Amino acid sequence: MAKQLGKAIKKKRNKEDLNYDWKSRHSELSGYGKAYYINTEEGNYLRADIGNEKGTIRLYVELESEGGAGYASVIKDGEIIAEKSSSSQRSGDFSEKFEANAEVFSTLPNSSFLKLIAGNYGIISKNSVTERLEETRKKYFKDKKADKSKKEIIDASPRFWNRFKFKIKFADFIDFFVGALVIYIAFWLSDYNLEVLGAVSAIFGILIGSIDIFIRIKDPMFSKMFIFILIGIFLYAYGYIGRIYF
Repeated sequence: MAKQLGKAIKKKRNKEDLNYDWKSRHSELSGYGKAYYINTEEGNYLRADIGNEKGTIRLYVELESEGGAGYASVIKDGEIIAEKSSSSQRSGDFSEKFEANAEVFSTLPNSSFLKLIAGNYGIISKNSVTERLEETRKKYFKDKKADKSKKEIIDASPRFWNRFKFKIKFADFIDFFVGALVIYIAFWLSDYNLEVLGAVSAIFGILIGSIDIFIRIKDPMFSKMFIFILIGIFLYAYGYIGRIYF
C-alpha cells in the first residue's frame, strides 16, 4: 500500500514539474495560418491552428491510448461549431477528449490562441498578471508552511539548479544583443559614466526576466538575468568608488 502511494505521489510531482515544450510552424491546413503542436509524455499529439478567418481556431488531439485515434474541434467567436473524429470523419460530442488534455492546452505559449479558445473544455488562459504572479510564487518561492523532509529537499535541488544552466536559445542571443546595444547607447549618452552603465545593465537584467515570465510565458533564464545584474552592480560600485575617491 505504501509503495503504491509513493508511486502516486511521485507521478503527481513529476506532472507538476513537467515543462511543456510547444513547437510552432506554418499550418499546412487550408484556411489556417500559424500552428502550435506538442507530443506529451503519455504519447499524445496535441495541436492548435489559428484560422485565417478572424475568431477561428482548430484544436486537435491524437490519443495514444486509442491507438492514435484523432479528434478535431473548431471554435469560432468563442463557440464550438464542430467536433469530428479524424478516423471515421464522424461528427459528435468528443468534448471529453479535449477536456482530458485541458491542462496541456492551457500552457499554449501564444495568448491570442488561448483567447480564441475562450475557456472551452476547461482550457483556461493563464495570462492575467495575478495568475502569473501566483504561479511564479509557487514555482520559485518556498512555502514557509510546507513541511519538507530532507530527502524531498535533495530531490528538488537538481530541478532548482537546472534553471541556472545555460540553455541558450535564439531569443536569448537576441536579448544579449539588444541588452549590449541598449547599455552601450546609455553609456555613450551619459558621456561614459560607469554608474549609469551599471544601473542600466542591472535594470535590463530585471526587465528581461520579467518579459520572459509575463509576456513570453516561459521560465526565465536566470543565468542571463544574473549576467546583466551582476555586471551592472560591479560597474556601478566601481564607478561610484572611482568618483568619490579618485
